[in-house]
Amino acid sequence: MLSIKDRIYLFKTRLRNKIYEGFLFRKRASFSKREIKILKTLFKDGFCIIPNYWSKEKCEKHKKTLMDLAKSYNENMEFPSGAYLRMKSDKNKMLNDGGVRRIYHIDKEFPILNSFRNDQNINKIINAYYGFSMYSSFLTFQFNECS
Repeated sequence: MLSIKDRIYLFKTRLRNKIYEGFLFRKRASFSKREIKILKTLFKDGFCIIPNYWSKEKCEKHKKTLMDLAKSYNENMEFPSGAYLRMKSDKNKMLNDGGVRRIYHIDKEFPILNSFRNDQNINKIINAYYGFSMYSSFLTFQFNECS
């Protein structure tokens, strides 16, 4: 059974999604079929995987590089580029966030990742999803040791 607070949150989320979806789909002509599919998935699930955004080889290469970097330190780390690693201690692995390592501003360490933050197609979808202009202030890489 959901608490009153959870029910209110769920109601607000569904109402927001219906309002935004209604607004967006009145402007359907400005979205491709692929963008509409992505938006519908975002409204339904809260996230979306865009097939073939990068090649599998490119993804695997960068995934390995990022995971190797995240695994190579056993404490919080500040990088000269301005990126920084934050991690939960090993004793908390069984808690919700235990074993998670995050590298904030990862695009400062690996400028190739800037393409995510500055992709006009992604920005169009993000702006449509939120209903107003948004921008990404930083990019984060997350690695969960427990998974």
